[in-house]
Amino acid sequence: MTQQQKYAELFAAEAREHLAEMGRALVALEEEPGDQGSLDAIFRAVHTIKGMAAAMGYDVPTRLSHNIESVLDELRSGRRQVNSDVIDLLLESSDLLEAAVEATVAGKEPPEPSVIIERLVLWRLSDAAAGPPTPTPRAEAPAWPAPPLEPSTAPRPLQTAPSSRRSDTSRLRVDIRRLDALMNLMGELMILRGELTALADDLGAEPLQDAVERAGRFVSEMQAHVVEARMVPVWQIFDRFPRLVRDAARSTGKEVELEISGKELELDRSLLDAIGDPLVHLLRNAVDHGIETPEERERAGKPRVGRIELTARRERSRVAILLHDDGRGIDRGKVIERARREGLLAEGEELTDHKLFRIMARPGFTTAAEITTLSGRGVGLDVVETTIRSLGGSVAFSSKPGDGTSFRLDLPLTLAILRALIVDVGGQIYAVPATFTRESFEVEETAVERALGREWVDWHGERAPLTRLQELFAGGEGAGNSPARNGSGYLSLVGLEFGGSRLVVSVDQFLGEEEIVIKPFDPPRGAVPVFSGAIVRPDGRPALVLDVGNLS
Repeated sequence: MTQQQKYAELFAAEAREHLAEMGRALVALEEEPGDQGSLDAIFRAVHTIKGMAAAMGYDVPTRLSHNIESVLDELRSGRRQVNSDVIDLLLESSDLLEAAVEATVAGKEPPEPSVIIERLVLWRLSDAAAGPPTPTPRAEAPAWPAPPLEPSTAPRPLQTAPSSRRSDTSRLRVDIRRLDALMNLMGELMILRGELTALADDLGAEPLQDAVERAGRFVSEMQAHVVEARMVPVWQIFDRFPRLVRDAARSTGKEVELEISGKELELDRSLLDAIGDPLVHLLRNAVDHGIETPEERERAGKPRVGRIELTARRERSRVAILLHDDGRGIDRGKVIERARREGLLAEGEELTDHKLFRIMARPGFTTAAEITTLSGRGVGLDVVETTIRSLGGSVAFSSKPGDGTSFRLDLPLTLAILRALIVDVGGQIYAVPATFTRESFEVEETAVERALGREWVDWHGERAPLTRLQELFAGGEGAGNSPARNGSGYLSLVGLEFGGSRLVVSVDQFLGEEEIVIKPFDPPRGAVPVFSGAIVRPDGRPALVLDVGNLS
């Protein structure tokens, strides 16, 4: 990588952060036009991007940010007032600035800024009472002073605008690819630690066992630090959602308020990047299908403004992301009608929340009367379920007519290294992620009940469904007749909780807990779709990782 490319990547990373801050502050300013703090934050972000772009010799981002800054200066000085028209203009300008930054850094031709620059200039020159005019596109933007670009063969060090926050020299920006490589090596080191531990135990040499044990402690401590280095606060993704909800609400003629809590919770960077798209789909669906129009809400005795709550919180060794809207809820009648028409639901079959979600998450399934720019093609919930399960997580869903819809996404804290319960089923070894494992226990075979077409066991005073993994992996043959462990009359069970649901699975033997490094796994055609990856155990043998969400 050349010096120019290194500077370009640094510029892009910092510019993205400032653009995200700009978007968040613009939405906050629209809600409270007199909020000087939001206005100052927007100005600082744009001014910093302008300074960095000028230092890099990037013409389009420099000119565009300079003209945005000029409009903001009018607002900060009080010569002009904040209104929805200028907010729209600034949001459009922000989008174009983001596109210009990305294109320039990638070495591509940036989008032509002449039209938006002309609109920014004309807004400044127009009457205070007038909104920003939309002129006919022209080839050239009006002449407007911009900071000169100094020609140079190498970029100068990036200069940032003064900020109210003191520079934090205790932090270091690191390329995520370096952390990924470090995590992969850490995973291999953990596998080697397991092999050395097994070898030392076999040899029975006490000095060797002590040395391996000490090395193991250092490896565990190193692992904790590597995992911690990959953790980033969820606000890095969540802060873009107020803009998303605002635009979706305006395009559908609705009034929607988004409340976000738990933004400081930290999650593995790779997980955070992956959950962005599923949350976008859920938020768009909530606005388009869930929240009613202001008139409908008033007739139903609700406030005109709909409400969406997005919450992130830590629960034991996992993270729960909750999304709830106070809209109309799912029309079960429409879902049942469509599902029966497509053969997905039998006559008289009960439609539980779990069954409802599985039907709605099928690719192409939709009850929307028309396709909009936001939703209606039947792919949103499929993306949500597929993505979350590929991350070793689970999705829970509930909906009540008139009261709204709730989603719960359960995720591990990190993807690369997990604790798992190792079990034996039919002579094969499997790993059950500890994220969803509550306990392992035994019950007498005679304690198993049969009702509603399946088996149940008592788990802490509540009846939980039982899935016999021996039968599942054998293709369902001999349902309800798999032998108890070693003919003792007892079943070895694992109690699982995921997405608000409970499930008990039977195994042949518990082999203990291990820290595992999950590797990608492509199941053979026709295989039971209940595996999310594979691991290599300390003895060198592979084992499959169970996808808990698909076991039910």
